[in-house]
Amino acid sequence: EQKAKNSSIGPKIEFTGRVHEVRDYYSIADIFALPTIKKGEGCPVSLLEAMSCGIPPVASEVSGIKDILEPFPELLFTPENKNELARKLEKLIKLNAGKSNFYRKHILKKYNIELEVSNHEKIYKNVLLIN
Repeated sequence: EQKAKNSSIGPKIEFTGRVHEVRDYYSIADIFALPTIKKGEGCPVSLLEAMSCGIPPVASEVSGIKDILEPFPELLFTPENKNELARKLEKLIKLNAGKSNFYRKHILKKYNIELEVSNHEKIYKNVLLIN
C-alpha cells in the first residue's frame, strides 16, 4: 500500500478493506483488481459485479477467475507476481480503458440469473436421472 501511495498515481488509488455497500465504489472505479493468492476462487461475485458495471478487471490466473475471464486472457496475471500485476494495471491505465459495456454484455450473456438457475436444474435432474 505504501508503494502505491508513493507512486505517481498514488492519489488515484484507494485501499478500502472490507466494504458492505459496494455500488458506491463501482460507480467511480476505473479498474477492478482481484489479486488472489489462493489456489482458486470458485465463482468470485466481486469480479462478476465489477464486470457487470463495465469496469475492466485484472485478476489472478486461478480456477474460477480463469473461467470467467476465459475470453480475456490478457487480463490475467500469475498469482503473487506483483510485477506482472503492476504491468497489467499500468497497461489498462495507459489505455484509459474506462467503463465498457463489453464486459457487462459478457457477464449478462454467461452469468445471468436465469441461466444460472437453468444450469443448476440440469445438474439436479442429471443427478436424479430425470429427463
